[in-house]
Amino acid sequence: MLLKIILINPYSKKLFALKEDIIGKNLSDCIIDYDLINFIREMPEIGAREIKLFHPVERELRVKKAPIISGSKNTMGVVISVLDITDIKRLENMRSEFVANVSHELKTPLNLIHSINQLVEVVYKNELERTNNIELLNTVEVVKKHVNMLMGLIDNIIDLAKLQSDFHEVKRDYYNIVDISEDIVTEFSNCANEVNIIFDTDEEEKIVNIDPDDIEKVILILLSIVVRYSIKNSDIYFDLGSRNDFITMTIKNVGGYNY
Repeated sequence: MLLKIILINPYSKKLFALKEDIIGKNLSDCIIDYDLINFIREMPEIGAREIKLFHPVERELRVKKAPIISGSKNTMGVVISVLDITDIKRLENMRSEFVANVSHELKTPLNLIHSINQLVEVVYKNELERTNNIELLNTVEVVKKHVNMLMGLIDNIIDLAKLQSDFHEVKRDYYNIVDISEDIVTEFSNCANEVNIIFDTDEEEKIVNIDPDDIEKVILILLSIVVRYSIKNSDIYFDLGSRNDFITMTIKNVGGYNY
């Protein structure tokens, strides 16, 4: 299929290093990029894609296309919008690396504090109880609580960085999100002994295109945050619903929070 160029703006000419007049010429004769040409040829579908350009210089592009429809509903051509996202991609990579490095550096001293606190708790617990040193026992429990809280937050940051990175591979398929969510909530509830978690849904089956591993991470992160700040023996409701073709997840604690 021949793709004749009928209009091009100065930004695109500069991006593809086109110095001569190319109006009326075939696109593949002017731009050397198989992925871009192949994406444009997939007419008349509306779409968007991130493409790596290697010529004339290596750049990251976000390309969008839409067909031009005539009054008789025939496809006359296609409009292409190109955005250079090289700097955005570089900043995203820097952010991901920064988060990963900072998370690792934060975990090192926390692990040390946790180890010392465990040593005090295991070795000296009987002695502290015998001498009725309530203040020090309370301090050990407070340190344990806040170390675990910070460890959980750091793990959540690392998981979020992985989800946002280019190395994360999404494996989507069609699943019943009701069964997946209920299994995750039930398993989490078995470990959360200090609160009561109630799962509820308005339908028994909702088939959606998702990555079950990603859904599990999101639910566990949200539940862990809510449970962490919840008052003991309070009720946490996990409601799964649907609204305008969207799945909604609501997690709320009616017993109150302990900040």
